[in-house]
Amino acid sequence: MKNNVVRKVVSFLAALFFPPRCPFCDRVIALGSISCKECQKKIRYVRGSVCYQCGKSLSKDTAEYCRDCLRVKHHYDRGWALYQYESIKNSLYRFKYHDRPGYAAHYAKDMARRMTILHTLSVDCILPVPMYARKERSRGYNQAKELAKYLSKELEIPWNPRLLRRVKKTKPMKELGPSERQLNLRNAFQIRSNDVKLKSILLVDDIYTTGATIDACSLVLKTQGIEKVYFVALAIGDGV
Repeated sequence: MKNNVVRKVVSFLAALFFPPRCPFCDRVIALGSISCKECQKKIRYVRGSVCYQCGKSLSKDTAEYCRDCLRVKHHYDRGWALYQYESIKNSLYRFKYHDRPGYAAHYAKDMARRMTILHTLSVDCILPVPMYARKERSRGYNQAKELAKYLSKELEIPWNPRLLRRVKKTKPMKELGPSERQLNLRNAFQIRSNDVKLKSILLVDDIYTTGATIDACSLVLKTQGIEKVYFVALAIGDGV
């Protein structure tokens, strides 16, 4: 009883001095809200026909895979995303570069509420895509780690921010083409000992583009005995 009172007081003080902000426009919103009403009308969620592999929206209902997934054999098993990238790109920019790690709590709630597939996966652990340690220290946080932490709470699935680590400083992916991305990520990740014998993993990242980062992580995980690797991303572009 005493612990519950303490938690409520701490939550009240946190909301008083650090009020929650809408992750899409950055305005202060009511405690417990995911976003403001105005932004809810502007957000584009991934809906309709999607690629069976990566989850990109498809223009044809009869198609099963996007152009990228027809061309590339991925190491992960399947993935999904919540938002269409163009509709939230400004929000993602603030989340990553303008000191807004608190957005992760709102994103995770929206994911858990709308992506029913996440409740049926039966994964053993949620794993954030790691950031190079020096870069994480400079930024102050890893946005994928923040998202994974809150998603773990929402889905009641354990998470492990230390199982996978990034051991190589890579170039910014947005500056590279598909083949350059793969070379850029070669030997970039290492897995620590899989002592608990995890069999299935849900990787978490902010943006899915070509899948190069998710593939690099998945390859390392599978070579260490993990059988199934899924991913979920906040945002994704359109398929063809």
